[in-house]
Amino acid sequence: MIKFIAHRGLSSQAFENTIKSFTLAAQSDFFWGIETDIWLTKDNKFVCCHEQTPFIAPHNNLRINESNYDEIKTYKLSNQFSKYRFDNIETIPLLNNYLKICNKFKKHPVIEIKQNNLSLNNLQQLITLVKKYISLSKCMFISFNHNICEMLKQINRNTNIAYLIWHEKKINFLFPSLLKKKIKSHINSKHNIDIEYRLLNKWIVKQFHSNALKVNVWTIDKEKQIRKLIKWGVDFITTNKCFNM
Repeated sequence: MIKFIAHRGLSSQAFENTIKSFTLAAQSDFFWGIETDIWLTKDNKFVCCHEQTPFIAPHNNLRINESNYDEIKTYKLSNQFSKYRFDNIETIPLLNNYLKICNKFKKHPVIEIKQNNLSLNNLQQLITLVKKYISLSKCMFISFNHNICEMLKQINRNTNIAYLIWHEKKINFLFPSLLKKKIKSHINSKHNIDIEYRLLNKWIVKQFHSNALKVNVWTIDKEKQIRKLIKWGVDFITTNKCFNM
């Protein structure tokens, strides 16, 4: 049965990647899992945020990975990067708090690792933190970075990982043969994928399923598109909205 994932929490109803958006998603029976994005601060604290420089002025040039958590924890987040805008001002949450919510409401964490320069030790720290709150078997890690995914498998070969695929400045749109080559490479390497919906077609879903691999698709906010993807048989759909289906 298809499973729905709340994109950065229920981000159509609350500021994305915040305690409020995570809690709203967790309280809904519609969602199997809740997705978030993470960065590691200078003092080794994992925080939930999509952008590397997410704060409003005068801190808008401050990078998360170059800052200590105690420095940034009270800074207000900018909503200029969000699809949905909210008047309320929010602050950046720790990954710990997100994991507590997932555990309390029995939701599956879907964690996108945004930072490409994390070390094996950093990722081991991440795995240890996740296991403190929830079984690793219930968690999915996603990343665009091949090395990050491979290091996660090195730590624990049973880690649930999906490789992110998007349009890459429309390269995959303009050169379908390159996308097909990439798809075959992931299948040969036994990789699950998390693919942008505009790149997905029924043939790709069939190729992965015939090799016992899973397909997650992002980010779908229209019911008509969701129903088409259900017919295609995708395993997961990531969405900003909650639907009555």
